[in-house]
Amino acid sequence: MLGQGTPAAGATADDGEARVTATLARLAVLGDTPVHEHVAVFEEVLGGLEATLASVEDVPAATGQDRR
Repeated sequence: MLGQGTPAAGATADDGEARVTATLARLAVLGDTPVHEHVAVFEEVLGGLEATLASVEDVPAATGQDRR
């Protein structure tokens, strides 16, 4: 049985972690960005995270694992 946050055995090398890290790195611009532009940055980051999550959800589960 897999716990929450535990990667499945045989998970693909591109499980989305690198894309999440790159997307979140975009938040670094907030310190140099006027406050009135922060919403646009947050929306861009949210869109990137949603796209990554959607692509990771499409990865087939590892075979031979008891997922009860």
